[in-house]
Amino acid sequence: MNNNLTTIDILGELFGSKVKARLLKFLFHHPQEAFRIGEIARRIQSNYNTTHSYMKDLYRIGLVKIQDDSRNKDKKEEKKETSDNKMQNQEETITQNSSSDSLKILPEVPTALPLSPDHIKNQKLEKTEDEPEGRLFIVNRFFPLYKELSTLVLKTNPISEKEVVSELKNFGRVRLAVISGAFLNASNCPVDFFLVVDDLDRGKFEEFMKKLEAEVGKPLNYTFMDTSEFTYRYNIYDRFIRNVFKNAHRTLINELKFEL
Repeated sequence: MNNNLTTIDILGELFGSKVKARLLKFLFHHPQEAFRIGEIARRIQSNYNTTHSYMKDLYRIGLVKIQDDSRNKDKKEEKKETSDNKMQNQEETITQNSSSDSLKILPEVPTALPLSPDHIKNQKLEKTEDEPEGRLFIVNRFFPLYKELSTLVLKTNPISEKEVVSELKNFGRVRLAVISGAFLNASNCPVDFFLVVDDLDRGKFEEFMKKLEAEVGKPLNYTFMDTSEFTYRYNIYDRFIRNVFKNAHRTLINELKFEL
């Protein structure tokens, strides 16, 4: 057995794709939120077509369902109400004109011309439930295997700690790196990722964190500071620093001479 496999690697083998594994993690981390496919694709760092294909598979088996967009529904009802009011006003105007001594001749309304075959062929088909792109999706918590799948997908550390350590060396002089919270399935932790680093390349680091968020399936709470700030806050018994190490955590890098 390869002990270096991450949860994403294992789920990728089970479900046939690492992208699908990230998709499932994302959905199970947001059981009460609805998303459009484009938003999901961006959050899991996948392209639209691949995400759309996998979402159709999950929709077909009933693991996800379509949720009405209340905003669009309100707009439709408002538009319908406005249209009904216009029709009512027109009817009242016609009635008033008819009762007057002199009738006004209204302009003739041109009838619509028949559509040509080419025009009909080029019309975009209305979306059906079999092609639900553009709609809001939400995970179906009444799916028969929801609990079992959720436990399987969300269990254990979703990242390769060795790969994280290797990547961190590209962002600056890392003195301390600690993972907690989402990486250890621990709650009530002040941060998921804590970093003490000098000369940080912030752009590269934030891109790396987006990659980790795609792997974990939800936004990560992270904090970084340089060595001088950490030393000062540690020595004055800063509450935040103490809470980081009081809660469940795992140290990936420690080049500081502090008792943590």
